[in-house]
Amino acid sequence: MDAGTLEKLVGKKAFRTAVFAVTLGETAEIREGSTLAVSLDSGHTVRFLPAAPPGEAGCTCKSTDFCQHKAQAVVQYIALKKGGLPVGFQQEEDGGPVEFGPQTLPYLRGFVTEVLATGLARLPEDAAGRFLQLATICHGQRLANLERLCRRAAGQLTHLSGRSAAFQRDYLLGDLCAILSLCEAMEAGDHSRGTVGVFRDTYRPVPKLTLYGLGAWGWHSTGGYTGVSTLFFSPEENEVLTFTSAMPDTAVASAEKLYHGGAPWGLPTRLSAIGHSRFSLRGAKLSEKGQLSSSESAQAQPLGGVDIREPALAAIRFDDFSALLEALWKRMEGGEDSPMAAIIFPARAGAGDYDKIAQRWSLPLYDSAERRLTLEVRYEPSARLLVESLMELEEGDALCRPLLVRAAIREGALTAFPVTLFGEEPRNLSLDKPKVPAKKKKSFFDWFT
Repeated sequence: MDAGTLEKLVGKKAFRTAVFAVTLGETAEIREGSTLAVSLDSGHTVRFLPAAPPGEAGCTCKSTDFCQHKAQAVVQYIALKKGGLPVGFQQEEDGGPVEFGPQTLPYLRGFVTEVLATGLARLPEDAAGRFLQLATICHGQRLANLERLCRRAAGQLTHLSGRSAAFQRDYLLGDLCAILSLCEAMEAGDHSRGTVGVFRDTYRPVPKLTLYGLGAWGWHSTGGYTGVSTLFFSPEENEVLTFTSAMPDTAVASAEKLYHGGAPWGLPTRLSAIGHSRFSLRGAKLSEKGQLSSSESAQAQPLGGVDIREPALAAIRFDDFSALLEALWKRMEGGEDSPMAAIIFPARAGAGDYDKIAQRWSLPLYDSAERRLTLEVRYEPSARLLVESLMELEEGDALCRPLLVRAAIREGALTAFPVTLFGEEPRNLSLDKPKVPAKKKKSFFDWFT
């Protein structure tokens, strides 16, 4: 079945949603026997009968129509058999003028202008929902940059209505102004890739890689996605690469579900099991941002465990915080301002602090020369397990062990987001629950409950 046939069968919106789910990394368990059974991450199973048209497939949602689950099952099966989605199923990144509804840009521009004129204090209760609807419209019309901005605006408005410290007024106003600028540019005829945006990174094939699993963390974006990012060091690329599994919140996603879901690249195990494993990867594809593709054409071969002190990882190990600071400055001079993954070896830890006003946990770490690095985590519902784990570990002075962090320079100071604590067994702090229940500080979540 080609892309055009499937789109006519299920409809353009459902077709694009199915393709989008697969390209985001949603997985499926496919079993071929007397029937073809495709079990989706959503929990639904679609069964196709031999020699029967796809429209006669059965779905556990009980729908008699060709539902969204059947469409996604078809796309998952095609991706498996073809080793990736054929060209017709992918979003076109370049080409002729972008086509979109003539009222989309004026309506979006008018709504954003109304929001700015009304003021945040007098916004209607459904403002976040309106932005999510607009994001869906923009996605269906291939306006990638506008979709991302609308989803971020919806996320910030949700934080605002919930009185969360994660709300950032400047971020919201910046996104709203960016929406206006993009609408005006496209209405003036600028349909370039930089203005419209694209939905997918460009991936290049790479030779055989050796990957050293470093750890993983769960996250939730203001754009409405929940995901897990797993970090691997590649000696061949001499950098830390990332594999990300994500789902839209509309799929009732949870980081824990993704973390304990299937591993990519033909590995017969869970994602949680490969975060601290060493393996070779053939047929891999890599984006310019260091993101590994989940392409079925890539095949992995396990090589054993990971020792963080082995020579291959020397480039990302730091017991001297000044050397880490210098490495970050070099990245920034090269135009790279994203956090840098590093394994640090602190000599001692200071006193931790939880600022209930800013809703931020922080703790200073020092190297042997008393140079300082500050661990920082901003509280939000998706970070609750992480903050609780850090406060428990702080009491036992366990945070002086080696740590995998995402280090950055903020306001001239060296800061880091903690990912993995290394000890007898590595522990991904935002995903692995402690074996012994943590002792809660009774007053810690009083403001939240």
